[in-house]
Amino acid sequence: MAAHYALATTEFGEVIRSSPNDPLAGNSFYYLGEIDYRAGKYATAIKDYDHVLEQFPNNAKGAISHLHKARPSSRQANARLASVNCAPSSPASPTPRKLSRPAANSTAWASPSSPSAQTSSSNPHSTCNATAQRLSW
Repeated sequence: MAAHYALATTEFGEVIRSSPNDPLAGNSFYYLGEIDYRAGKYATAIKDYDHVLEQFPNNAKGAISHLHKARPSSRQANARLASVNCAPSSPASPTPRKLSRPAANSTAWASPSSPSAQTSSSNPHSTCNATAQRLSW
């Protein structure tokens, strides 16, 4: 069965226009947010979820609106994070090494091949890691 998003958008919009204070208008905003999300209109989806949360705070769709409001943001953040190139820039560049758990009396992560802890200055991927941390939440 094919989705009829255009028709649904029109019908939900009509509910909102005809009865803006009815609890069904809150549900309509929620479903408009779902439609906008599936269409890739993330900013509009967030606004639709905001309508539910601000205008209909006791609506049954309130909790799920909070959850789904974060979904577009995380998808956009993941897209930005995926664009970070963490691969070595040349064959001569060192490859990343797997780090082992820190010793019980230490807070530093040590390389399995070396007892000394790695620092950000000796880690060739520290810039990449810092960029990835800035882009993720």
